Amino acid sequence: MRVTRVSLRPRNRVLGEPDSWEQKNLLDFERRLAKGEKIETFEVSQVVNEPTGRYYRYLKAIPMGQPCLACHGPVAGIPEGVKAQLASDYPHDRAVNFQLGQVRGAVSVKKSID
Repeated sequence: MRVTRVSLRPRNRVLGEPDSWEQKNLLDFERRLAKGEKIETFEVSQVVNEPTGRYYRYLKAIPMGQPCLACHGPVAGIPEGVKAQLASDYPHDRAVNFQLGQVRGAVSVKKSID
């Protein structure tokens, strides 16, 4: 079983880049949020057939909360030391400039059922 966090704007592209199923559902979460739905209800599960087998898939939205702003909020509000560390550790970081209540990403579960 694989359990990970994914995002349309990942900090670590190796670990956080969504596959096509995750990307489709993350985009749906963003559309639902724009329509006024409550982010706390954003989750999806499905059994899918992929070229490598049959899988149970689950995705649950991670809402952008107040504590998250220190590292993922508007760049102007991120402390200089944090910015320097992020630039060093994640030179291609796209996980900034989020606002409270946005979809930061999601927890993703993928389990083989063959």
